[in-house]
Amino acid sequence: MVRRKLCGPAGVLLSVIATIPSLPLFISTVTTNALPNGLGLTPAMGFNTWNRFHCDIDEAMVKETARLLIDTGLRDLGYVFVNLDDCWMARNRSAEGGLVEDPVKFPSGIKGLGDYLHALGFKFGIYSSAGSATCEGFPASLGVEGRDAETWSEWGVDYLKYDNCHTDGTSPQERYPPMRDALNATGRPVLYSMCEWGLDNPGAWAPAVSNLWRTTPDIRDEWASVMEIVEINGRRWRYAGPGGFNDPDMLEVGNGGMGLEEYRAHMSLWCVMKAPLLIGCDLRGATVDVLALLGNQEVIAVNQDPLGVQARRVWSSGSGGGRGVGKGGSPGSPLAAIVVPCALAPEKGKDAVWWILEPAGLTEEAEGERGGGRGPSDSGGEAELVSVRSVGSGGGEGTVQYCLAAKEGLGGHGRVEGEEITRVMRLRGEGDSMEEGVRKKEASVTVGRQEVSQEDDADASIPLSSLGFRVTLAPCLGPAPFSLFERTGKEQLWRRKGSLLMPESAPHLCLGVVRSNQDPLRTGLAVELAPCNASLPRQQWETEAGPGSLRAEGMGPPGAEESKAAWFGGEEPLPSSSVWAPPVGGLGSSSPQLLVNAFQHQCLAPETDAPAGAQEIWIGPLSGGAFVLLLFNRSTVSARISALWRDLGLGLEKGSYEARDLWARRTLPPESVADGIRDWEVPGHGAAMFKLSPGPAL
Repeated sequence: MVRRKLCGPAGVLLSVIATIPSLPLFISTVTTNALPNGLGLTPAMGFNTWNRFHCDIDEAMVKETARLLIDTGLRDLGYVFVNLDDCWMARNRSAEGGLVEDPVKFPSGIKGLGDYLHALGFKFGIYSSAGSATCEGFPASLGVEGRDAETWSEWGVDYLKYDNCHTDGTSPQERYPPMRDALNATGRPVLYSMCEWGLDNPGAWAPAVSNLWRTTPDIRDEWASVMEIVEINGRRWRYAGPGGFNDPDMLEVGNGGMGLEEYRAHMSLWCVMKAPLLIGCDLRGATVDVLALLGNQEVIAVNQDPLGVQARRVWSSGSGGGRGVGKGGSPGSPLAAIVVPCALAPEKGKDAVWWILEPAGLTEEAEGERGGGRGPSDSGGEAELVSVRSVGSGGGEGTVQYCLAAKEGLGGHGRVEGEEITRVMRLRGEGDSMEEGVRKKEASVTVGRQEVSQEDDADASIPLSSLGFRVTLAPCLGPAPFSLFERTGKEQLWRRKGSLLMPESAPHLCLGVVRSNQDPLRTGLAVELAPCNASLPRQQWETEAGPGSLRAEGMGPPGAEESKAAWFGGEEPLPSSSVWAPPVGGLGSSSPQLLVNAFQHQCLAPETDAPAGAQEIWIGPLSGGAFVLLLFNRSTVSARISALWRDLGLGLEKGSYEARDLWARRTLPPESVADGIRDWEVPGHGAAMFKLSPGPAL
């Protein structure tokens, strides 16, 4: 098995000092409308058979693994679920229609195996699919949810992984709730783990359905796969919370396809992202180093912190140094437009979902220009010309007011500093296995500096749609109306007709949420321009109440209860310099409003996370006023990364926080971290992880 060099070419050190600009950092979390089974208040931990064994499973292997979890101390650290994946069952159901185990693989029966595991202090998990067959072609549970749930209850099952193969073509939002109801009807607490591969942006609706929801394609024991998954799952931090967590798939640590530092980074990222920690290697051959990675109690404690807030990327070298907190964090830089849970919109919430739709006059009727048929929201009347403006904080220093803009792209593509990645992905469907080809070209690295590709287009890091437009949030050019003869002004004008929003620069296109089963990275999150179709919910936008209410009536998934946002899990008001905080009172004669998309009921907002880069800083709040800080190096050579307390925007006084290196299990000398962590060397494809705890000021 080929392992990567841990520190790159001998003698090469990438001396990039990564510091965050002095901008306020905000992290908010949603207390999700968790599945009312009282389970999953912290991410699940345990073992799953799939990554290492696939269908080559049997009772003896499972029992031996359980004993090893005890002997190595992993059970006592929280790895309590022992889960069977696909291939545990016989090829056919019983004459009565029930599921039966493969009698050769499991001679004691599944109930017998469950009883054995329970006696050792474990919980027991099983697998099925929301289709006519599992991914490997065994009997599955679509249409017989009640029967199968009763069977599992009789067997003592504590955890269900529910896959997405061989479906009937209906939406996951239709196929997954029946199993939730069937499990709850048995009266037995069963942790419910949805595995629809992130195709339908499950975080927007799954909190009311399951305790875990897969956000990504299947993981592989390769660095490129881990990085692909981090990009998808990391952007969805807003959806996670006690009772319901994002699931970027199981751990590959110890399977041999990556080096030790890569596995350390993999484990670190899964812990700060509050991912389930399900061991996927063969513990019978696990090395001391692998067991040390899986068994670091302090690292695990970050994952299991009761606050349950997923960390987010707040800085990267890919942001160009001056765009730190958030993509384009410096005033004046363009931001991507996305949609977020509308429950993040209260006055104390972080995400700026408040907008002024400022009238700029009426356009001429443009039905012929737009094309397409009329839908229920298209009355055939005149379209109103508006600018869509963010609500600022009332003049704080550095405040920038942003306007929604549609800009013709100049080509280009997103690039990770230090390496270029091209994806070719085919998602698993009827009888398919998950396949993804990754081609990576290493960029040149020079001692003491880094060569970075710069695009001519300033907005190049914001995705370009297939129709050649980027939807951005750009600094407003001035009060509306702009001269329609000025191209730059025209980019920030929109035609509002019924529930449709059409850019004045391309009135045949409509603003909508991306919904593509082939792109888990963007579906349900990014917005784009596409040919108008007023009958599509993802192109329908409505305005709702402004500041003063936590959430407009009817927002959120069907049946969802009102959620609230917290700033670092507390009740402190936002600093006055927030670009995106709602104002006290209105702005002019127009009142601030939410701009709500009918698809999954999410609200327009700026993308404030930093983009991927060769070096990155992630941070997340922990209970007791503490934080986790992750220094992450994607490049193949070592790099020095610095994070200064004043730049993190945490309101820290000099020397007021104790820093503990979690992998080394040592507290750093107070004098060395009085104002932050400086010049910390992180190996190539590696990570350093710290807990910042309140301490006495020096």
